[in-house]
Amino acid sequence: DHQHAEVAGHKVELRRMTLVLYAVVRQFIREQQVGLPGGKRVSDRDLVFRDPEGCPSLSMLLKSQSEGENILAIDYKNRPNVIVARIRSRVEHLRRLGVVDRHQALEIFREGESILASLKAMERIVSTPVPYAYRHMINFIVFVFVNTAPFVFTATFGWISFVSLVEAAAGSTAAGPLRPPSALGLTEAPRLGQVPSCVVALGFYGISEIGRQIETPFDWTQPNHDLSSIGWRLYTETLQLHMLYSHDQAIADDLGKPSALHCRLPSKFDERVIEAHAHGKNALPRMSMEALNVS
Repeated sequence: DHQHAEVAGHKVELRRMTLVLYAVVRQFIREQQVGLPGGKRVSDRDLVFRDPEGCPSLSMLLKSQSEGENILAIDYKNRPNVIVARIRSRVEHLRRLGVVDRHQALEIFREGESILASLKAMERIVSTPVPYAYRHMINFIVFVFVNTAPFVFTATFGWISFVSLVEAAAGSTAAGPLRPPSALGLTEAPRLGQVPSCVVALGFYGISEIGRQIETPFDWTQPNHDLSSIGWRLYTETLQLHMLYSHDQAIADDLGKPSALHCRLPSKFDERVIEAHAHGKNALPRMSMEALNVS
């Protein structure tokens, strides 16, 4: 009947808007901040209507040119808020129809708040890097501490006599026996005073490098968060759920469109996805979960 068709359309639209929400969030924290791989900058229009690194691409999720123009007219920082408001409006409509109860609608509203709160936290990460003066000061302090630490450790661990090491190396190749430490004016055998210094150097410079790496977790340089793989995982998992629990063939036909292939996938997914779509739309749900467990 008419209400059943309306509800079916809302299901398809909610899934599409969920993917659009992730696409605008991804562009907000990655493409709008650092551009495309290699630092290439693209216009906001290209990101909306082409989105070359999207997975799935935002352009493939748009219903029409006018919807893309409406999104383009909104500042990219405010687009997630607008999409969340549209999802809430549709959920509220379903609640009034009796398809979604009050508790389910409230849970969806809370999830929307959680997404926007997480977006604010990610924005602070990408927009407030450590100032250069602070980074330079940290590097200088680490340099001074690491290079003066050996003088402190010698009081406890002793000092390696490089002269004794040279004498030992020479004695090992000469015919005569090795000269004892007392012959070199040492009261005791040389100790490994530089070992703790090396451990300190590795620790401090390692922590400094880790801090530099995690300062930009959403760019294109490894290690980072692979936002393209996350988007593809979101696409396949929602497709799996909708097609498993949908009894309407029209919904399955709409959800099974291979539009997500218009994106750059991780190499481990390429052959499986293409092969699955080559055997028809219903092959994708059966292989999606297997492909997601490859990592």
